[in-house]
Amino acid sequence: MIVIPADGQIAVVDDSKVERMILSRVLEMSNLVNPVIEFSSAVSFLNEIDGREQSDLGLSLVLMDINMPVMTGFEALPQIRVERQMENLKIAIMVSSFEARSDISRAEELGADGYIAKQAGIDKFVAEINANFSNEPAY
Repeated sequence: MIVIPADGQIAVVDDSKVERMILSRVLEMSNLVNPVIEFSSAVSFLNEIDGREQSDLGLSLVLMDINMPVMTGFEALPQIRVERQMENLKIAIMVSSFEARSDISRAEELGADGYIAKQAGIDKFVAEINANFSNEPAY
């Protein structure tokens, strides 16, 4: 389980407006209390964090889709981690509707802290979020 600070925002990065709305709703239904901000592309997210220190961003978690036009989630990860020096920012990568072992391995290699497959139902996706992320450390 990835523990994230409750006082920071969760960034949802996905090119699909519908997917962003669904994920925002799922996060509202989850045990996480963080406010959600949305970005329609990896490029718009990178532009937002450009030139800023990680401590100034107010982000606790980034949930990023893999398959986006212009720049994929896989292409954005190294830019976040290395070029913008955001080594401690918690980032999870999501894939459209299935969990491919090769995608999970690639996400881990590129520095993702977690991997979540988008599920067929909101209840399953809420359970997945709750199983992988918490605002409270386990004792």
